[in-house]
Amino acid sequence: MTDARDDDGEAAARERRCIVTRARAGAGEGAQLLRFALDPEGNVTPDLRGRLPGRGAWTLANAEVVAEAAAKGAFSRAFKRKALAGPGLAEEVERLMRADALRWLALANKAGLALPGAFKVEEALGKGRVAALLRAREAAPDGARKIDAKARMATKSAAETAPTGRADAIPVVASFGEEEIGLAFGRASVIHAALLKGGATAEFLRRAARLAAYRSPRGATAEFPTESDHEGGDDPAHREA
Repeated sequence: MTDARDDDGEAAARERRCIVTRARAGAGEGAQLLRFALDPEGNVTPDLRGRLPGRGAWTLANAEVVAEAAAKGAFSRAFKRKALAGPGLAEEVERLMRADALRWLALANKAGLALPGAFKVEEALGKGRVAALLRAREAAPDGARKIDAKARMATKSAAETAPTGRADAIPVVASFGEEEIGLAFGRASVIHAALLKGGATAEFLRRAARLAAYRSPRGATAEFPTESDHEGGDDPAHREA
């Protein structure tokens, strides 16, 4: 993330702390912080890219923490003036995170790195080209299980040819609805898609991971499930990253 030109100066930037938990940037759970700025009317404004001018206030990138900061006046204390933070601030941050992630998914699609449709997903898995699987929340269990089985086979094949004899399981992103995904692809809806390795895919996955962490219970560690997590386990169509 690009550093904002914070009025507190470089020394303060090195000591960024969550205004609720006091966790520092880059220190354990404080490794992911969100920046907020004030608009001219004193409204607290999420600054996901860290580019808004003026003094900034920081929280852990977690919805519960943002909601607590808004409810308990933490922003006013941090800005040392009246800061208007409504009860919907945490939801606004999530909306912006979702839009940011989906923008990169659309870019991955334009770059030819996203293949929509179960047939294309299975074909890409057979060729060992898949970096991640994208699955809508509405995916049917039977279709999800079929693709998961193909993904396990792909991981096994990759391990057999790898010098170390090991291969990472393919992550599954299941945080978005079929219409959200479809919009990124210029379609009415998309249930399954394969993401191929590339810069836009990496940026999408990074933002999807940030969204998953933001939505997780405070203090929890969010990780993408993999196809191996689904084997013999819960319904994979409803395991969200």
